[in-house]
Amino acid sequence: LASVIVFVTSVIVANKISVSEFGFFQFVYTYFIFIQASENLAHPNVLKSLFHDNIQEKNKVISSSFWLLMVMFGLFFCVALGVWFLTSDRIYLLLSILISGQLFRSLLGISYFFDYSLESSKSQISQLVGNISCGAFRSGIVFFSGNLSLQAAGLAGASALASFFWLLLSRSWFSLKSLVSFGPGMTSLAKKIFVSSAPLWLLSILHLVLFKVDVLLLWAMASSEDVAIYSNAVRLTEPWSFVVGAIATSFYPIFLAAKKESTLRYYKSVGFYFRMLTTIAVVMAVGLSLFAPLIVNILYGEKYAEVASVLRWHAFNLIPFFLVVGIQVFDVIENFKRFSIIKFVIAGIVAVGLNVLLIPTMGVYACVLASFVSYSGLALFFNMGHRRAWRFTMLTLRSFRYFRDDWGMITKMLHRIGKRS
Repeated sequence: LASVIVFVTSVIVANKISVSEFGFFQFVYTYFIFIQASENLAHPNVLKSLFHDNIQEKNKVISSSFWLLMVMFGLFFCVALGVWFLTSDRIYLLLSILISGQLFRSLLGISYFFDYSLESSKSQISQLVGNISCGAFRSGIVFFSGNLSLQAAGLAGASALASFFWLLLSRSWFSLKSLVSFGPGMTSLAKKIFVSSAPLWLLSILHLVLFKVDVLLLWAMASSEDVAIYSNAVRLTEPWSFVVGAIATSFYPIFLAAKKESTLRYYKSVGFYFRMLTTIAVVMAVGLSLFAPLIVNILYGEKYAEVASVLRWHAFNLIPFFLVVGIQVFDVIENFKRFSIIKFVIAGIVAVGLNVLLIPTMGVYACVLASFVSYSGLALFFNMGHRRAWRFTMLTLRSFRYFRDDWGMITKMLHRIGKRS
């Protein structure tokens, strides 16, 4: 639902402002996403581990992570605002507005505790309220003004509103007084959180380099109109990413149980998992490619007609993208974390290199090609340097062979996953 709200809002805004202005805003927002990734320096896995070690100290953990993030994003905010005052470049004005929302998101520790205590619905509802309010504000205001500062304020307001609801829902065990009282040991705890989260933050940056750097390079080497065209093509494929995330999450306990039972059952379940992902990805890619002109015409009209030709090709990036997300489950199960970082570094270098070489001649289509090559390499061929990881590559390649009873098996498994969810 949150993805749908964000998608609909983006379509409305794209239709109401000029192509160049929309491209400019997409560039600034992508720039901001790299800054936003710094919230992973208080990574949810680290905080949940600390909650598990000493549940009685949960308020101290939340307060330590709050001050860590508040100081960090406070520095980002001051730098962005200072550069804007000195240069009058509105890139930094928009960045400072967006970063102001991150100051409120310093309360993320509360949301992570809800997840840890199996009350994730509270954090999800809070975020949903923020997204709905943000979508309503951004969609409404664009009919009266195309001011991008108001659009950025709407996104920052969503973070502020979600944070307010986190505080409201946690009032029985957490208060603002806990944040103000910087007790003994919190400095060392904040340092521990920072050091433990740093490798995970690095991995998140590598993810962004692979999936988002093309927008920044397209802005630097092409034009804002090209950024707008490419961003809208990507936006039409993004809503489907929740499908692979849901499937991977549902299969995780199945893999753990199968591995304990027998190696044969484990690899059979892995093989079926990849066949399922491949089948769904191929169907989605072919469908989006065939109906691209119709979809673009309904959502954007003639204004973004070129998006259709880009989407025809970009739709097929769903296939390696599904496999990239799907194979990450085994980074935890098989302890491939270090090898995964190496793969992402290589994939990022390939993506940046291809974009830099091809954008001057191919424009938007260079980003599509670079994404396909880097995703495919990450999902398949970069595993050649690791014996155990190569097994999963072979199972992935075999998933492109379809058997007569696969559709029946997939239907049954989807039914079981639905019931379990």
